[in-house]
Formats: sequence, C-alpha cells, structure tokens
Amino acid sequence: MPARQQALEHWGVVLVAINHAVQWYCEIALRPKTNGCDDWIARISQPLQRAFELLPVQSRLYSMCSNMIGRLRGTLAEKNPPQILLDVGGVGYELEVPMSTFYNLPATGQPVTLHTHMAVREDGHFLYGFGSEDERVAFRQLLKISGIGARTALAVLSGLSVTELAQVVASQEPGRLTKVPGIGKKTAERLLLELRDKLPKALPAAHAHAASAAAGAQSDIANALLALGYNDKEAQAAMKQLPADIGVSDGIRAALKLLSKV
Repeated sequence: MPARQQALEHWGVVLVAINHAVQWYCEIALRPKTNGCDDWIARISQPLQRAFELLPVQSRLYSMCSNMIGRLRGTLAEKNPPQILLDVGGVGYELEVPMSTFYNLPATGQPVTLHTHMAVREDGHFLYGFGSEDERVAFRQLLKISGIGARTALAVLSGLSVTELAQVVASQEPGRLTKVPGIGKKTAERLLLELRDKLPKALPAAHAHAASAAAGAQSDIANALLALGYNDKEAQAAMKQLPADIGVSDGIRAALKLLSKV
C-alpha cells in the first residue's frame, strides 16, 4: 500500500477514535457538572467529522473501524423490535438486533450482555447486537457477500438460527432462504454458493452440529420407512431424492409420496 494512503488511513482512524473519546468523556465526566456539554461536543466533534469525510479512503476506514465497540454490558432500557436501547453507565446505546436475539432478551430493567458489530457509514454510526458470538460471526459472513446489507443479514438471522443456516448452507437448498423477506431465488443461490466454503471455517461447531442433526434425521426417516414395510433399497432410493436438511416428519411424508409413485 502506498505510504500516502497508509498515512491517510492512519489519521482517519485517529479522527474517529478522538471523536468517540470526546463524546464518551463528555457524557461520563462532564454532563453531570455542566449544562453546556452538548455545545462542547458539537464544537469538537463536528470539525472532526468533517475532516474524516474529506478523506479519500473512507470505504477502507469504515471496515477498519467497524470493530471499535465489540461488546456492551448494561441495563435493557427499551425494546422496540428490531431496535433496543441499552443503558451502559448512563449512556444509552441504540442497537438493532435479529429476532433470534430479541426473543431471548430479558425484561426491561434487567442486565444483559450483547456482542456487537459497529458499522461506520457516511450517514452515521450503527450498532448491531447479538446474543451469541456465533450470531455475530454469521452476520459478518453475510455482510461480506456482495449485495447483502445489514438489513438483509438481520432478516436471515431472524428467520434461521445459526445451526439452521449452517444446515441450509451444507445442503445447498435455496428454498429455506427464499422464505426470508428480501431474498429471491437468485440471491439465495449466490448466498449459498459464497457461504459454502466460508461458513464451515468460520463456524466449525455449528457446521458439525448441523451435519450431525441432518445425519440423525436421515437415519430416523430411513428407519421409519423400514418399519412401514419398505425394503432397504426402496428406502435408500427415496432418501436420495430428499433435501439434506429436511426434518423427520416432513421427510417421511415426502418419502412416502415418492414411493407411492413407484
């Protein structure tokens, strides 16, 4: 990388860090002591923000700064799906969370810890919260796919658990993904293709669990067919035509339908 570009990126990160430090210091240390805190923030942070916007390497800086806030622990102040407000030491952080995280949140007024992803864009700074590290890893993997933004990534994790996503990726079946709002067949197929090699490496435990669950379901379906009087050859022939991530009850119904046509 050219020395000039390295220098610009370095100073861009410094500007963002100073901006955050100024706002944090004012909120924590000065606000209880002075009524002019908001004006002081504006006088300091606005020139920093303008200087940052003038840098010609913003896109790389946004990526570099996206991990500045990695975890928040505080009191759950408000719940307005998909947004929540987290009170951390008197400072309120607005976060967007997938519904998988939202449903597992405690009642308002209770303590909670969330893994976070911070996105720095031209129109502002945005925080996304996740109940588990695996959810955040999956979210970040989705963001790396061209055409998949934060809203779509949150929708995927709202419709599928991390394990279910791993199962869908392992089976390369786009049908489950097309049920997610905003994802059509072509997008689903591209998403599965790009995640096929990346997701198992990023989430080995979830991938192993998905593979184990799929194998268990396949075994249960085969045993059910044998118990109903079909021989092993007929059962295996039907099994080959079933999606790899299909559930036991759905798999039995689909297999019986296939066998009835033979």
